[in-house]
Amino acid sequence: MLAVHNVRYDDAFAEPMTGRVGTFTVTPSPISMTAPAGSSGSVPVTVLSTFGLAGLSAMAFGASEPQHLTGQTIFQDDPGDPSTSSWVGEYNIAHAGIFDIFLHVGSNDLDLYILYDSNNDGVPDWDTERIASSTASAGIDEHIQFVLPQDGRYWVAVHGWAVTPSPSFFDIDTTMVDGFNLSISGVPTGPILAGTPVTLNLDYNLAGLAPGTYLGVVFTGPQEAPTSVQVSVEIVVT
Repeated sequence: MLAVHNVRYDDAFAEPMTGRVGTFTVTPSPISMTAPAGSSGSVPVTVLSTFGLAGLSAMAFGASEPQHLTGQTIFQDDPGDPSTSSWVGEYNIAHAGIFDIFLHVGSNDLDLYILYDSNNDGVPDWDTERIASSTASAGIDEHIQFVLPQDGRYWVAVHGWAVTPSPSFFDIDTTMVDGFNLSISGVPTGPILAGTPVTLNLDYNLAGLAPGTYLGVVFTGPQEAPTSVQVSVEIVVT
């Protein structure tokens, strides 16, 4: 569905406009691969746009394993002061495509806050370094996602706004799709004609990864909108 909302009338009942609709597709999507530990190689990825492009952008991040923490303890905090959050986790990010936090609150009213160590002093400053929050009502899970997060230290804080009984327990899923095991090659330079398929290479190097299931992500799109299309990558290392 495509919707256009006119927020300015200029004393007119109608305002003429024109528009074009096209498609930008990536194949395969999602991308799944299985490869031995320590191996390297590439997977072909085809991009097709029904519009002509001034240029194409593509980048890859990963591979990393998601973190699932269960049975975490939360207390009744001061509801008027999120800096009293009784659960705080620290995460260091380097070359990440996605930083995703999903908080399973159960029946309690828990709020989710993210802080970024902008001055790199290792101490969270709730007045100047709070960058995101999710504060729904009791029983509603909280979720925050960053695309292309800045490198550095982050704190994830869970605030017990209304906790009964205190203490109670919660689960939290944290996914940092970061790392240098994936990269993109074969991106053409210059304009691309409409309807021209372009084959890129998703290159992988699994050195240092133990057997397991890892996540990655590919972003691609016109140069003016490099994260227009997000493609999930799953890597099974054997």
